Order: sequence, then structure tokens, then C-alpha cells
Amino acid sequence: MDILGVQGRVTLPACGKDEYGVVSCIIGKTRFVNLTPHKITIQTKERGPIDIPPSGKVLRLRTRTEELYKIEGIPVVRVSYGEPDYIPPEREGTYYIVSTPVIEHYPRSDFIAPDTTPESAVRSPSPDRRIIAVKRWRVS
Repeated sequence: MDILGVQGRVTLPACGKDEYGVVSCIIGKTRFVNLTPHKITIQTKERGPIDIPPSGKVLRLRTRTEELYKIEGIPVVRVSYGEPDYIPPEREGTYYIVSTPVIEHYPRSDFIAPDTTPESAVRSPSPDRRIIAVKRWRVS
């Protein structure tokens, strides 16, 4: 594994584009395709933090909003989710990293999401305490 400029940060040399131009990374014998627009960092005990870059494709659910009322002129809406706008093919040994709304509304055994619960989230020491990594995946 190659070490980047940030100490302890691991990048996988097995990250690359497939025949469709979609980036995926291999950890061990498993392929991960990140269908979010963000880099995902998974904190592992064995390998330390591993960055999985965006694949270049984003899986989003279609949404419909309905304005219910206003509070001090600010709209309050109900959001309902529909089908995904893109559905990747199922491939043996491949997991697709998607958002939590996707796994909640379109469950599939090969869809995983970063688990951002307090037990899994690794937070920045800066005052904003933003999530910089997760320790585990979440499924529906």
C-alpha cells in the first residue's frame, strides 16, 4: 500500500476505472464502488484509515416535496423518496457505498452506507467536530 503525504493515511493501489469509467477500489478480495459525491474514509483496526474516492457516478433517489405550511414565512415540507436515478449491476464480490436514504428506501444486499452513529463516527478534533471517518458500514 502506498502512503500519502498525511501520516497514517493509506491509499489502495488497486483503485482504478472500469470499462465504463467508474472508479472502484479493492480491499482484500472485495471491490468497493463509492456512489456518493464524497470521499469516504473507513477506519480499520488492521490497515488504519482507508480512503475510498468517489466513483464518478452518484446514486440518488428521486424526491418529491410537498409544502405543508409555513413558520414565520419559512416553508415546512414533506419529502417523499422514489426510485433511484441510477441502478448499478449486481456483481459478485462488489459492494456499493451509497447514502443512508438509499439503503433505507431501496434496500439491496450489496448496498452499504457509512455508519455515522456516535459509536462509529470518528470526529475531527477541531471545534466543528465534523465526521472525518467511520469505523463500520450500515445496511438496511
